[in-house]
Parts: sequence; structure tokens; C-alpha cells
Amino acid sequence: MKGNSMDKAEYAYKIFKQVNLTLTPKALVKLTSYSSQVIESTARVIYSKTGGKPKVVTPEDIEEALKVALSKEIHRIPAAKSAESRIEVLTRQVSRRIAHGAEDFLNYMRARFIKLRAMLADTIGAEALSIADIAERNSGDVAGVAMVSDRRLSSNRMLLTLEDTTGTTAAIIDTRRIPKARELVTDIVIGFRGKVLKQGLIAVNSIVYPGEASYSKPNRSEEQVAAILLGDFHIGSSYFHLKTYRKLVEWLKGRSYRPEERRLSEIVKYMVIAGDLVDGIGVYPGQEGEIEIPDVYKQYEAAAELLKEVPDYIDIVYSPGNHEPMLDIEPQPPIKRERVKPLLEELDIKLIPNPAYIKLSGVLFLVYHGRSLNGWISSLFGAGKYTASDISRAMRAMLLARHLAPIYGSAPIAPQEKDTHIIELMPDVLQCGHTHVAATTKYQGRVLACTGGFQKKTPYMEAMGIHPTPGLIPVVQLDTLEVRVVDMNSAL
Repeated sequence: MKGNSMDKAEYAYKIFKQVNLTLTPKALVKLTSYSSQVIESTARVIYSKTGGKPKVVTPEDIEEALKVALSKEIHRIPAAKSAESRIEVLTRQVSRRIAHGAEDFLNYMRARFIKLRAMLADTIGAEALSIADIAERNSGDVAGVAMVSDRRLSSNRMLLTLEDTTGTTAAIIDTRRIPKARELVTDIVIGFRGKVLKQGLIAVNSIVYPGEASYSKPNRSEEQVAAILLGDFHIGSSYFHLKTYRKLVEWLKGRSYRPEERRLSEIVKYMVIAGDLVDGIGVYPGQEGEIEIPDVYKQYEAAAELLKEVPDYIDIVYSPGNHEPMLDIEPQPPIKRERVKPLLEELDIKLIPNPAYIKLSGVLFLVYHGRSLNGWISSLFGAGKYTASDISRAMRAMLLARHLAPIYGSAPIAPQEKDTHIIELMPDVLQCGHTHVAATTKYQGRVLACTGGFQKKTPYMEAMGIHPTPGLIPVVQLDTLEVRVVDMNSAL
């Protein structure tokens, strides 16, 4: 604790009060000769005995607790500090070119269809007819693989336009009989079986998503380590939640009063930032009125100072988002080192693309900022729906579709010869951000997590009906793949 004895007395009083402990004047004086770490540790010792029940703390209580607290402070070494760091970046470079015409987009969609059709070969392949063949039939059972080029909804029915490289046909689905059809969005590829009602119209009886195939069990780390999943700091914005960030740092240093959270914080080995570390400049109309640091280089200087507070044994991985100072077209390469020079002068940060595959202690992560979540959510649930459950369902739909951003226009994507947003490898952990709303779920034992960020509600969020959850941060234990959302606002 910096400052004089009065500062320490005020600090000790505050720390003990937070956990229902009232210090007598003599007990308070006894604490003022110790550091803030020892004061905190002493409060934790007494708190663990009371179980959170109110108690008046005497000098004798302090003396007894200090013996334990001092011993713990001397010998306590976070487990993550001695754990081996194993980071493997699988997506290193992004070869990106700008599309010049309709042919580029057609080739891009064709490449997507061919790749995803191959993923369905084991379930539909032998039975699959081309759409041209199906469209010529007047009756009979059929099966095929197609891209959903159009989707129209009624109360219990869905009318689709199905397309492959040979042609198009109409299809109708009863969503009461096939509930999983509710996850259908445009531009995804599916397998289907059905009956021809008349020439050019199919009644679909079943559908298969590329992500429904069976997979081996997810990877787990051999060591007991964890990754904390962050994003959407927006450093430089006047809405940046500095107080919550400070609590994150204190939590990472093991200052939580909850034993289970302290144990979790002490195994955090990796910090993964999924974009929007800084607020950037000129990202949206009117941003200049919401900027506290109107220079992106200075924003990174501020970011560097804040990240230097993170314990040095925690390795940081940083992927860009739509607020970083770079071309806002996906896929995004790693941000240029000269743009983030302040970050790299004293910090060993690994810069990765967006999206990107990485391995942390053998666990496969797919890190994506999540720009397409806007399109997923509006398509599945309607405008203005950004609840945790809706975000979780949208991320699950990504894995079902084996595609991060299938809906044309849901993210600013530069068509490539290869569709970089196809989920070629099923990740053990899918991490997104962008929505500013924390959400977690699981699919086939795999973790899907979206971080709550560190920005208060902005006028844009207010207009969009978004209720951000700053400080709600997912932490994944890599040896078990258990995920927990820690509320940094109340963790200390």
C-alpha cells in the first residue's frame, strides 16, 4: 500500500468491510504497519473462518490471522508462474486481395460450396443428386447437398431456395417437425433429404449440418493452466471502464477473497485478446465526441501501460478487430508491428490474424473478433437481440454451419480463392467478442465463449438496444475445458 498510515487505515477498513468484517480501533492500528498484500491476505484468512458472516475483529484475531497470512505471502507462488508456456500459432499470415467484380464473388462462393460439400460426403454423399437432376423430377424421394441462397419464414414453415453448381430449386420445411431448421441462415451449405411435391418444389424431411458429424474428444492440456478470454477494451474511448480493468489486474494477482476464484486466477497462463484493444480513430460517425485519447499511437501507449500491470508470467496473444488501425476487411492480418510499437517495447505479445487458429498448451483455439455475430443474431432472432443466450446460440450455429460468417454482408469480407472463414478444424475453444455481452456455452464438449469487454454503454449501444456486460470475463481451465464467467466488478 502506498502512502502513510492513514491511507493504510482507510484501505484496511474498506477491505475488511467488503467481507462483513468490522475492525476495532486497536485492530485497525495493528494492520497499518503491514503492506496492502498482507492486509488483504489477513482479511482473507479471517473471512475463510467466518464464511462471510459479520464479525467484529479484535487485535487478537489480527495477530492469529497474521501468522497464517505472512506465511502464505512468503511461500505463495502462483502455479502458472512455473508452468511451461506452449503457444503455437497455426494461422500465421493472411493473403488478402480485394475483389474486382462479380466473378470474384462467384468463385469465392463456389469454393465455399465445394469445401463444405466435402464435409457432408460421409452423411449424404452416396445419395446426393444434383439440384438440376432434382428440379427435373415430378415425384419421389431425393437427397442432395445445397447452399441456402434464400430463406423466407412464416409461423411454422420455412421456404428455401436451394442452389448448387448446376441450378436452383425451391424447398419447404415444417420447423415444428425439424426444429433444428431454425438455425438455418442464408449462404450456408446443408445436406437434405425429402420428397418432390411437384417439379421444382421439395418437401424437406431432414437436414444435416456440416458440423453435426462425430468428432474425437476435445484436446485438454496436461498441466493445470487456464486462459482468460478478453476483448473490446476500447482504450482511448471516454467510455473505457478503467476501474473494472484495475479489478481484473488485481484478480490476476490473486487478490480475490473467494478461495475458488483465487485458485483459478493463480493458474491463468494465457491472455487472449480478440480485437478492439483500442478505440481507434474515425471508426464511426460522431466518434470524435466520445474519444478521450484522440491519437491512436497514444492509445497504444496507454494500452501498453495498462498491460504492463498484468503479471509477467501470463502470455498475451492479440488478434485485431474492427477498431484497430488497419483496413476493415476480413480476413485481417496480424496488426503491423510498427502500428503497435508501444506494446512491443516492453511486452512480449504475440500478434495473430483475425480469424486465427492457435494452440495453447495443446488446446486448439479459434479466435475471431465476431463481426458477423450482428448478422447471425438479426437473422436468427430479429434486430436488437443481444442477450447472452442468443449470442451462445449464434456461436453454436457457427459450429453447426462450420462457418464463421456465411451470411453475405454480415461482415466486410474480401473474397479469396479460399474461404478463410470456413471452420476447417473443429476448435476446442471458439472465442469471439464484438457484442460486448458475455456469453458461454458448450457444443460437443467444446467451449464457446464471448467476452463482456471493458466499455460502458455508449450512445450507439443505447440506440441498438445493446446492454453491455463490462467486466464479465470468461476463464477456461485448459486441463478440464471447464469455463467460468468471472464478474470482475465484484470479484474483489
